[in-house]
Amino acid sequence: GRGTTTFDGISIAYSVLKFILEKLQLRTLFATHYHLLLDEFRNSPNMKFNYMDYRVDSVNERILFLYNLVEGECAKSFGLNISKIAGISEDVVEIARLKAEEFDKEFHLKQNENKIIKTKFDHIIHILLDFDRDSEIQEDHLLEMLSK
Repeated sequence: GRGTTTFDGISIAYSVLKFILEKLQLRTLFATHYHLLLDEFRNSPNMKFNYMDYRVDSVNERILFLYNLVEGECAKSFGLNISKIAGISEDVVEIARLKAEEFDKEFHLKQNENKIIKTKFDHIIHILLDFDRDSEIQEDHLLEMLSK
């Protein structure tokens, strides 16, 4: 290990990329395996996404890197495929695959929970902004929303 957590790494990569884009404004090739950064910078006018093209043999679970830079976002990470190429045992790779699926599900569940909370919060803010203190109906509705 490098002595960092995943979130340290993402935070450092985010900060460096933001500094390059906003302060230095230099043309830069920035390579990362942090797919979360795509969401952070997708709408940046000075950002262009590229990846090394590849082909996947899904029957044999093998990947062939074509060493051809193409425009767009890489659909996924190939760390498990690379671990096989590096000679890590199939048993260890299978355990890693199962754990990666678990992490992915947990991450998406948290994202969905956060979206639900944000939607409810936005609704409450909307009610508060339109709140008429003289309306007993709105007050009951507001109290009901806050109790959820």
